[in-house]
Amino acid sequence: MQFDASFSSAPTENLAVASMVIESLWARQVLSVSHGLSLLEAQLNQLTTLPEQVLLISAGEVKPLLNAKIREFARDLMQKGCQLRFVSAACTSFHAAVFEASQSQSQDCLVIALELDQGLQQACLNSLGVGNDVEQDGLTVLNCVGLCVLRKKHAEPKDIIIMQCDILSQPLGMSGTQKLLLMFEDYIKQLPEATQPVSFAISSQWGKKLELALQERLSGPFATSEWLASAEQGQQHFLSLKPLFELQGYQAALAKGPLLLMTLGGGGRLGCMLISRGLKADQALTQSSLSECCIKSDQSAYQAALHVKNECQASYYQQVKHTLKYPQTQYRGINNHYFRWSETITE
Repeated sequence: MQFDASFSSAPTENLAVASMVIESLWARQVLSVSHGLSLLEAQLNQLTTLPEQVLLISAGEVKPLLNAKIREFARDLMQKGCQLRFVSAACTSFHAAVFEASQSQSQDCLVIALELDQGLQQACLNSLGVGNDVEQDGLTVLNCVGLCVLRKKHAEPKDIIIMQCDILSQPLGMSGTQKLLLMFEDYIKQLPEATQPVSFAISSQWGKKLELALQERLSGPFATSEWLASAEQGQQHFLSLKPLFELQGYQAALAKGPLLLMTLGGGGRLGCMLISRGLKADQALTQSSLSECCIKSDQSAYQAALHVKNECQASYYQQVKHTLKYPQTQYRGINNHYFRWSETITE
Protein backbone atom coordinates (compact mmCIF):
# COMPACT_ATOMS: atom_id res chain seq x y z
CA MET A 1 0.00 0.00 0.00
CA GLN A 2 1.50 3.33 -1.03
CA PHE A 3 1.31 6.64 0.77
CA ASP A 4 -1.30 9.19 -0.29
CA ALA A 5 0.69 12.41 -0.15
CA SER A 6 -2.34 14.69 -0.53
CA PHE A 7 -4.20 14.19 2.75
CA SER A 8 -5.28 17.11 4.89
CA SER A 9 -5.12 17.36 8.67
CA ALA A 10 -7.96 19.89 8.89
CA PRO A 11 -11.04 18.75 10.84
CA THR A 12 -14.17 17.99 8.83
CA GLU A 13 -17.84 17.96 9.78
CA ASN A 14 -19.59 14.94 11.26
CA LEU A 15 -16.40 13.09 12.21
CA ALA A 16 -18.38 11.34 14.94
CA VAL A 17 -20.26 9.32 12.31
CA ALA A 18 -17.25 8.71 10.08
CA SER A 19 -15.33 5.43 9.86
CA MET A 20 -11.70 5.01 10.92
CA VAL A 21 -9.94 4.23 7.67
CA ILE A 22 -6.36 3.06 7.20
CA GLU A 23 -5.31 5.30 4.34
CA SER A 24 -1.87 3.78 4.00
CA LEU A 25 0.60 1.68 5.91
CA TRP A 26 4.19 0.57 5.71
CA ALA A 27 6.26 -1.69 7.98
CA ARG A 28 9.78 -3.06 7.69
CA GLN A 29 12.30 -5.09 9.63
CA VAL A 30 15.55 -3.10 9.67
CA LEU A 31 19.22 -3.62 10.44
CA SER A 32 19.82 -0.84 12.97
CA VAL A 33 18.52 2.41 14.44
CA SER A 34 20.16 4.44 11.67
CA HIS A 35 18.80 2.17 8.96
CA GLY A 36 15.27 2.32 10.38
CA LEU A 37 15.22 6.09 10.80
CA SER A 38 16.62 6.57 7.30
CA LEU A 39 13.79 4.49 5.82
CA LEU A 40 11.23 6.40 7.91
CA GLU A 41 12.59 9.73 6.69
CA ALA A 42 12.30 8.52 3.09
CA GLN A 43 8.63 7.65 3.66
CA LEU A 44 7.92 10.97 5.39
CA ASN A 45 9.49 12.85 2.51
CA GLN A 46 6.82 11.40 0.22
CA LEU A 47 4.19 13.42 2.09
CA THR A 48 3.50 16.93 0.81
CA THR A 49 2.52 17.97 4.35
CA LEU A 50 2.62 16.32 7.75
CA PRO A 51 -0.61 16.06 9.75
CA GLU A 52 -0.75 18.11 12.92
CA GLN A 53 -1.30 14.99 15.02
CA VAL A 54 1.59 12.52 15.10
CA LEU A 55 1.63 9.57 17.49
CA LEU A 56 4.82 7.71 18.29
CA ILE A 57 4.32 4.19 19.60
CA SER A 58 6.63 1.63 21.12
CA ALA A 59 6.10 -1.36 23.37
CA GLY A 60 9.06 0.01 25.33
CA GLU A 61 7.03 3.16 26.07
CA VAL A 62 9.45 6.14 26.09
CA LYS A 63 12.55 4.08 26.84
CA PRO A 64 13.75 4.27 23.19
CA LEU A 65 14.30 8.00 23.76
CA LEU A 66 17.47 6.99 25.59
CA ASN A 67 18.91 6.56 22.10
CA ALA A 68 20.18 9.94 20.89
CA LYS A 69 19.26 9.30 17.25
CA ILE A 70 15.67 8.41 18.15
CA ARG A 71 15.46 11.47 20.40
CA GLU A 72 16.69 13.70 17.58
CA PHE A 73 14.17 12.16 15.16
CA ALA A 74 11.32 12.95 17.57
CA ARG A 75 12.52 16.53 18.19
CA ASP A 76 12.74 17.13 14.44
CA LEU A 77 9.08 16.18 14.07
CA MET A 78 8.14 18.67 16.77
CA GLN A 79 10.18 21.39 15.08
CA LYS A 80 8.18 20.77 11.90
CA GLY A 81 5.04 21.81 13.78
CA CYS A 82 3.63 18.42 14.66
CA GLN A 83 1.65 17.87 17.84
CA LEU A 84 3.68 14.90 19.01
CA ARG A 85 2.57 12.38 21.59
CA PHE A 86 3.83 9.02 22.74
CA VAL A 87 1.13 6.44 23.38
CA SER A 88 1.70 2.88 24.51
CA ALA A 89 0.09 -0.26 25.88
CA ALA A 90 2.86 -2.87 25.66
CA CYS A 91 2.67 -4.80 22.37
CA THR A 92 -0.90 -3.56 21.90
CA SER A 93 0.41 -0.03 21.38
CA PHE A 94 -1.04 0.26 17.87
CA HIS A 95 -4.44 -0.32 19.46
CA ALA A 96 -3.62 2.53 21.85
CA ALA A 97 -2.88 4.78 18.86
CA VAL A 98 -6.25 3.89 17.33
CA PHE A 99 -7.95 4.86 20.60
CA GLU A 100 -6.08 8.16 20.73
CA ALA A 101 -6.82 8.98 17.08
CA SER A 102 -10.50 8.03 17.31
CA GLN A 103 -11.09 10.35 20.27
CA SER A 104 -9.17 13.24 18.73
CA GLN A 105 -10.79 16.19 16.97
CA SER A 106 -8.37 15.81 14.05
CA GLN A 107 -9.41 14.16 10.82
CA ASP A 108 -6.00 12.63 10.14
CA CYS A 109 -3.35 11.08 12.31
CA LEU A 110 0.09 9.76 11.45
CA VAL A 111 1.19 6.82 13.61
CA ILE A 112 4.92 6.04 13.69
CA ALA A 113 6.06 2.79 15.28
CA LEU A 114 9.61 2.89 16.67
CA GLU A 115 10.60 -0.60 17.78
CA LEU A 116 14.27 0.29 17.52
CA ASP A 117 17.46 -0.16 19.53
CA GLN A 118 17.23 -3.88 20.06
CA GLY A 119 19.29 -3.76 23.26
CA LEU A 120 16.97 -1.28 25.00
CA GLN A 121 13.84 -3.12 23.87
CA GLN A 122 15.20 -6.56 24.77
CA ALA A 123 15.94 -5.39 28.30
CA CYS A 124 12.24 -4.58 28.75
CA LEU A 125 11.28 -8.17 27.93
CA ASN A 126 14.11 -9.62 29.99
CA SER A 127 13.10 -7.50 32.99
CA LEU A 128 9.70 -9.24 32.86
CA GLY A 129 11.23 -12.71 32.55
CA VAL A 130 9.94 -13.43 29.02
CA GLY A 131 13.03 -12.42 27.01
CA ASN A 132 16.11 -14.34 25.94
CA ASP A 133 18.07 -14.58 29.17
CA VAL A 134 18.80 -18.04 30.58
CA GLU A 135 15.61 -19.92 31.58
CA GLN A 136 13.32 -17.25 30.10
CA ASP A 137 10.65 -17.74 27.41
CA GLY A 138 13.08 -16.88 24.62
CA LEU A 139 11.36 -13.91 22.94
CA THR A 140 13.94 -12.04 20.84
CA VAL A 141 13.22 -8.48 19.72
CA LEU A 142 13.78 -7.53 16.08
CA ASN A 143 14.49 -3.95 15.00
CA CYS A 144 11.39 -2.76 13.13
CA VAL A 145 9.73 0.47 12.05
CA GLY A 146 6.38 1.36 10.55
CA LEU A 147 4.03 4.14 9.52
CA CYS A 148 0.26 4.25 9.30
CA VAL A 149 -2.08 7.07 8.27
CA LEU A 150 -5.47 6.94 9.98
CA ARG A 151 -8.27 9.07 8.57
CA LYS A 152 -11.83 9.66 9.71
CA LYS A 153 -14.07 9.68 6.65
CA HIS A 154 -17.22 8.27 5.15
CA ALA A 155 -16.05 4.89 3.95
CA GLU A 156 -15.99 3.78 0.33
CA PRO A 157 -16.03 0.16 -0.88
CA LYS A 158 -12.26 0.12 -1.49
CA ASP A 159 -11.35 1.48 1.94
CA ILE A 160 -9.68 -0.57 4.67
CA ILE A 161 -11.73 0.09 7.81
CA ILE A 162 -11.08 -0.52 11.48
CA MET A 163 -14.45 -1.93 12.53
CA GLN A 164 -13.54 -2.78 16.12
CA CYS A 165 -10.55 -2.16 18.37
CA ASP A 166 -10.25 -3.51 21.90
CA ILE A 167 -7.63 -4.37 24.49
CA LEU A 168 -8.90 -7.07 26.82
CA SER A 169 -7.12 -7.12 30.17
CA GLN A 170 -6.65 -10.18 32.36
CA PRO A 171 -7.72 -9.51 35.97
CA LEU A 172 -5.46 -10.34 38.89
CA GLY A 173 -5.98 -13.51 40.87
CA MET A 174 -6.14 -17.27 40.37
CA SER A 175 -9.19 -16.97 38.10
CA GLY A 176 -7.73 -14.17 35.97
CA THR A 177 -6.86 -16.34 32.99
CA GLN A 178 -10.28 -18.00 33.08
CA LYS A 179 -12.00 -14.60 33.08
CA LEU A 180 -9.90 -13.42 30.12
CA LEU A 181 -10.76 -16.58 28.18
CA LEU A 182 -14.46 -16.07 28.85
CA MET A 183 -14.24 -12.44 27.70
CA PHE A 184 -12.47 -13.41 24.50
CA GLU A 185 -14.78 -16.36 23.82
CA ASP A 186 -17.78 -14.05 24.10
CA TYR A 187 -16.02 -11.43 21.96
CA ILE A 188 -15.13 -13.74 19.07
CA LYS A 189 -18.52 -15.43 18.94
CA GLN A 190 -20.17 -12.06 18.20
CA LEU A 191 -18.05 -11.44 15.11
CA PRO A 192 -19.30 -11.97 11.52
CA GLU A 193 -19.07 -15.63 10.47
CA ALA A 194 -16.77 -14.71 7.58
CA THR A 195 -14.18 -13.30 10.02
CA GLN A 196 -10.65 -14.67 9.56
CA PRO A 197 -8.70 -14.68 12.85
CA VAL A 198 -4.92 -14.26 12.67
CA SER A 199 -3.11 -16.28 15.31
CA PHE A 200 -1.52 -14.65 18.35
CA ALA A 201 0.89 -17.60 18.69
CA ILE A 202 4.01 -16.42 20.46
CA SER A 203 6.95 -17.99 22.24
CA SER A 204 5.75 -17.32 25.78
CA GLN A 205 4.36 -19.66 28.41
CA TRP A 206 1.32 -17.44 28.99
CA GLY A 207 0.56 -17.28 25.27
CA LYS A 208 0.86 -21.04 24.88
CA LYS A 209 -1.55 -21.61 27.78
CA LEU A 210 -4.14 -19.28 26.22
CA GLU A 211 -3.77 -20.96 22.84
CA LEU A 212 -4.19 -24.46 24.33
CA ALA A 213 -7.27 -23.41 26.31
CA LEU A 214 -8.90 -21.85 23.23
CA GLN A 215 -8.31 -25.01 21.20
CA GLU A 216 -10.72 -26.72 23.56
CA ARG A 217 -13.24 -23.86 23.67
CA LEU A 218 -13.61 -22.72 20.06
CA SER A 219 -15.03 -24.72 17.18
CA GLY A 220 -16.59 -24.15 13.77
CA PRO A 221 -15.39 -21.14 11.76
CA PHE A 222 -13.43 -19.77 14.73
CA ALA A 223 -11.59 -22.98 15.62
CA THR A 224 -7.92 -22.25 16.24
CA SER A 225 -6.96 -24.78 13.55
CA GLU A 226 -8.55 -22.41 11.01
CA TRP A 227 -6.66 -19.31 12.09
CA LEU A 228 -4.25 -17.62 9.69
CA ALA A 229 -0.60 -17.82 10.68
CA SER A 230 0.95 -15.16 12.88
CA ALA A 231 3.55 -12.84 11.36
CA GLU A 232 5.79 -13.85 14.28
CA GLN A 233 7.43 -17.22 13.84
CA GLY A 234 9.63 -19.06 16.31
CA GLN A 235 11.01 -16.71 18.93
CA GLN A 236 11.08 -13.55 16.79
CA HIS A 237 9.13 -10.65 18.20
CA PHE A 238 7.94 -7.54 16.36
CA LEU A 239 6.48 -5.91 19.49
CA SER A 240 3.74 -3.36 18.54
CA LEU A 241 4.31 -3.85 14.80
CA LYS A 242 2.74 -7.33 14.64
CA PRO A 243 -0.71 -6.12 13.43
CA LEU A 244 0.84 -3.84 10.80
CA PHE A 245 3.00 -6.63 9.39
CA GLU A 246 -0.04 -8.91 9.29
CA LEU A 247 -2.33 -6.40 7.62
CA GLN A 248 0.41 -5.67 5.11
CA GLY A 249 0.73 -9.37 4.34
CA TYR A 250 -2.93 -10.38 4.42
CA GLN A 251 -4.57 -7.51 2.50
CA ALA A 252 -5.66 -9.81 -0.32
CA ALA A 253 -7.49 -11.99 2.21
CA LEU A 254 -9.87 -9.10 2.97
CA ALA A 255 -11.76 -10.05 -0.18
CA LYS A 256 -12.99 -13.16 1.70
CA GLY A 257 -14.10 -11.34 4.85
CA PRO A 258 -12.84 -9.26 7.78
CA LEU A 259 -9.53 -10.01 9.48
CA LEU A 260 -9.30 -10.31 13.26
CA LEU A 261 -5.77 -9.27 14.18
CA MET A 262 -4.81 -10.49 17.65
CA THR A 263 -1.83 -9.33 19.66
CA LEU A 264 -0.71 -10.47 23.10
CA GLY A 265 0.68 -7.70 25.28
CA GLY A 266 2.58 -7.67 28.56
CA GLY A 267 0.61 -7.23 31.76
CA GLY A 268 -2.10 -9.68 30.66
CA ARG A 269 -3.35 -7.86 27.54
CA LEU A 270 -5.02 -9.31 24.47
CA GLY A 271 -5.46 -6.82 21.65
CA CYS A 272 -8.23 -7.46 19.12
CA MET A 273 -8.69 -5.45 15.93
CA LEU A 274 -11.35 -6.24 13.34
CA ILE A 275 -10.39 -4.99 9.87
CA SER A 276 -12.59 -5.00 6.78
CA ARG A 277 -12.55 -3.67 3.26
CA GLY A 278 -15.60 -1.50 2.67
CA LEU A 279 -17.71 -3.13 5.41
CA LYS A 280 -18.73 -0.36 7.80
CA ALA A 281 -18.85 -0.81 11.55
CA ASP A 282 -22.28 -0.99 13.19
CA GLN A 283 -21.17 1.40 15.92
CA ALA A 284 -18.36 3.74 16.92
CA LEU A 285 -15.05 2.37 18.15
CA THR A 286 -14.89 1.43 21.82
CA GLN A 287 -14.35 4.24 24.32
CA SER A 288 -11.05 3.98 26.15
CA SER A 289 -9.34 5.38 29.21
CA LEU A 290 -5.78 6.58 29.64
CA SER A 291 -3.14 7.49 32.18
CA GLU A 292 -1.02 10.60 31.61
CA CYS A 293 2.68 9.99 32.23
CA CYS A 294 5.78 12.17 32.50
CA ILE A 295 8.59 11.89 29.94
CA LYS A 296 11.10 13.74 32.11
CA SER A 297 10.69 11.55 35.20
CA ASP A 298 10.59 8.32 33.20
CA GLN A 299 13.70 9.27 31.26
CA SER A 300 15.50 10.07 34.52
CA ALA A 301 14.52 6.68 35.90
CA TYR A 302 15.76 4.85 32.79
CA GLN A 303 19.03 6.78 32.88
CA ALA A 304 19.49 5.83 36.52
CA ALA A 305 18.89 2.21 35.59
CA LEU A 306 21.57 2.37 32.90
CA HIS A 307 24.10 3.61 35.46
CA VAL A 308 23.79 0.37 37.45
CA LYS A 309 23.62 -1.97 34.44
CA ASN A 310 27.30 -2.89 34.40
CA GLU A 311 27.45 -3.34 38.17
CA CYS A 312 24.28 -5.38 38.65
CA GLN A 313 22.09 -6.67 35.83
CA ALA A 314 19.34 -7.65 38.25
CA SER A 315 19.14 -4.10 39.61
CA TYR A 316 18.97 -2.75 36.05
CA TYR A 317 16.07 -5.05 35.19
CA GLN A 318 14.29 -4.23 38.44
CA GLN A 319 14.47 -0.47 37.76
CA VAL A 320 13.28 -0.90 34.16
CA LYS A 321 10.33 -3.04 35.24
CA HIS A 322 9.44 -0.52 37.94
CA THR A 323 9.45 2.38 35.44
CA LEU A 324 7.44 0.63 32.72
CA LYS A 325 3.74 1.33 33.19
CA TYR A 326 2.11 -1.69 31.57
CA PRO A 327 3.33 -4.39 34.05
CA GLN A 328 1.98 -2.51 37.07
CA THR A 329 -0.77 -4.42 38.84
CA GLN A 330 -3.15 -1.46 39.29
CA TYR A 331 -3.92 -1.60 35.56
CA ARG A 332 -4.87 -5.28 35.53
CA GLY A 333 -8.47 -5.98 34.61
CA ILE A 334 -9.02 -2.53 33.02
CA ASN A 335 -10.05 -3.08 29.41
CA ASN A 336 -9.14 -0.53 26.73
CA HIS A 337 -6.69 1.41 28.86
CA TYR A 338 -3.46 2.98 27.58
CA PHE A 339 -0.68 5.39 28.52
CA ARG A 340 0.24 8.79 27.06
CA TRP A 341 3.22 11.15 27.24
CA SER A 342 2.65 14.64 25.79
CA GLU A 343 5.48 16.92 26.96
CA THR A 344 8.15 18.50 24.81
CA ILE A 345 11.17 16.25 24.25
CA THR A 346 14.39 17.84 25.45
CA GLU A 347 18.03 16.81 25.65
